[in-house]
Amino acid sequence: MKVYKKFYLVLLVFLLGVVLSSCTQPLEISLEFDSNGGSSVAPQLTDGKSITLPTEPTRDGYSFGGWFWDDKTFEIPLTTDAIPEAYVANIMTVYAKWYLQDQEQPTLTLTTDPIEITMWHALGTVQKALLQKYANGFMDLYPNITVNIPDSSYSLDALKSNVTSAIGGGTLPNLVQALPEHTAEYYYSDSVINLDYYIENDNYGLNDSDVLSDFLPSFRDECSQFDEAGSYYALPFAKSTEILIYNKTAYDEIGYGAPEVWQDFQSVDGLMRIYAEQFTNLNQMTVAAYESAGNAALTFAKQYHGSFTSINYDTMLGNYLFNSSPNTIAAMNFLEDNKAYITLPDFWDESYASTPFIQQKTFAIVTSSLSVRYNVPPIDQLTGLPIFQIGVAPVPYNLDVLESNAVIQEGTNISLMNTGTEQQQLASWLFLKYLTNTENTTDWALNTGFLPVRTSAYDSILYQELLNSPSVEQYYMSLVAQATYSQLDVMFFAPAFMHASRINDPMTIALERIMLGDGNVSAALQEAYDDLMIGW
Repeated sequence: MKVYKKFYLVLLVFLLGVVLSSCTQPLEISLEFDSNGGSSVAPQLTDGKSITLPTEPTRDGYSFGGWFWDDKTFEIPLTTDAIPEAYVANIMTVYAKWYLQDQEQPTLTLTTDPIEITMWHALGTVQKALLQKYANGFMDLYPNITVNIPDSSYSLDALKSNVTSAIGGGTLPNLVQALPEHTAEYYYSDSVINLDYYIENDNYGLNDSDVLSDFLPSFRDECSQFDEAGSYYALPFAKSTEILIYNKTAYDEIGYGAPEVWQDFQSVDGLMRIYAEQFTNLNQMTVAAYESAGNAALTFAKQYHGSFTSINYDTMLGNYLFNSSPNTIAAMNFLEDNKAYITLPDFWDESYASTPFIQQKTFAIVTSSLSVRYNVPPIDQLTGLPIFQIGVAPVPYNLDVLESNAVIQEGTNISLMNTGTEQQQLASWLFLKYLTNTENTTDWALNTGFLPVRTSAYDSILYQELLNSPSVEQYYMSLVAQATYSQLDVMFFAPAFMHASRINDPMTIALERIMLGDGNVSAALQEAYDDLMIGW
């Protein structure tokens, strides 16, 4: 027994020595360098307290702007004497910032001489009045700057056509509202200004309360996707997303809460059919509908971590990946398998899902966050109340796929056109900065239903009142705001390349074949791909 005790004592002392020895070893952390399109830089090991800066990477046509802990925003530089506590991990990554070498830095001293600028847009009467209000407020701050807001083009395609004509030989506006794919065309023709120099300027840039990182991350990423360096060619303006609107009365009646996952629609199908018999022929009934076939394809592909499209930066055209991505094909198979529970408006020969929703032929629809007013049912003449109550919830995700929350963002941004004097360009930048500040994006959201583009706007007193204590008039807007607020962290955007919207018709046909036709996923996706390749 004494021999065993002696053995265990020696073993304990040995193990204690090993532990103490390991505690004295310096902590080794891997620091990796993402050169953002530049030459590769080898990772290095650090003790977590200090680092050695590597040799600067190179990139044709660009000047190196330093290493940063935060990609895209580039606000936290890498230094040799400290690692920010929030970034300490076993494997850390810093990101290279680049400047276009042929981009001349503008003069950033505003004159007191008169300056006149013009913004083109596609806003309706009410929204144009708001834009004019912001222009008036800006001109009060800068009395020497005149901002012209002409009549609307009334459609974004018409606006883009007007801008394209002006690029070809007319007079360009100084600022333009644009869809991301339109910005891609303007970028390819060198017609928009790189905003990075303005953003970073100490006097006129996005500093203090206007800091760049206050914009929602997905909005920042959308506005900086047009070159491989992540340069900004726009700032977010009129943004929306998708939501789930459901028949709360029906769901309450069958004893279920708001749908959270796609599988919920199959779960309630039997009970919902019993409930629906009083309203419609069951052959015309399905539990849920996705209003936009194109958005459905994108969203399900994203939720399945599949590939869909990407940008070819040499041509600014698109790479179409949906027909060869196993995960995207799996997503389309899910839609085919569940087409009895989730359908498209064409199931009823409709372009939109609002009519069958109000007719109680379907009880939940994924639609635009701007569309709630089209889905409020009529008033029952006997009760004076809507014939049913609606609820609004985040877009569902897939129970069987890890980290499958994803919801598409949509809408327009504002770019500065490559026209006018340096003073006009600076004045245009200042107006863009003013339009997108916290106060104005909050006011814009409260009066239009678009999303605020800044985190600080969501935290503002006025927007918090909308979320938590809305007026009677704000009731439906508040329902939408609550749903969108809860899914801000999972918004994504479709890559913006020239003529990106060409995919809409072929993909709609493909999804209708998958969900309403013969269900042949591979053939439907291949046909859509072949159609997109014709003439390109």
